[in-house]
Parts: sequence; C-alpha cells; structure tokens
Amino acid sequence: MLSHIKDVIKDKATISTEPFGVDEERQLISFEVNDLAAIIRDVIQTCADCCLNTTDRDSILELLN
Repeated sequence: MLSHIKDVIKDKATISTEPFGVDEERQLISFEVNDLAAIIRDVIQTCADCCLNTTDRDSILELLN
C-alpha cells in the first residue's frame, strides 16, 4: 500500500531544492491542485481496498463523496 501511494505522489510531484541556512538545502514538493486532489482520492481508495470488511470499506469510501 505504501509503495503504491509513494509511486502516485512521485508521478504527480514537482520536487525542487532551495538554500536553507548557511550550508544546507531543503527539498520542496509541490503539486498542481488537481494532482493533489487525485492523490488524496487515490490514497482513500487504496485504504478502502485494504479493509477486511465491507462496512469499514464503505465508511472510508464515503470520504470520496
């Protein structure tokens, strides 16, 4: 599950670095609005697919509505 979510994020993300402090850099991850919404939907769907019973699965899928 986690590897699938990481792959989806990697496909949609724009990753850049910027200077931070004296000798450091920090990584910035940005998304287009529609891409971020698609990632959230995919995470919800993936979590629902991992449920062991239909009641829990249906409860999680309600988040998509």
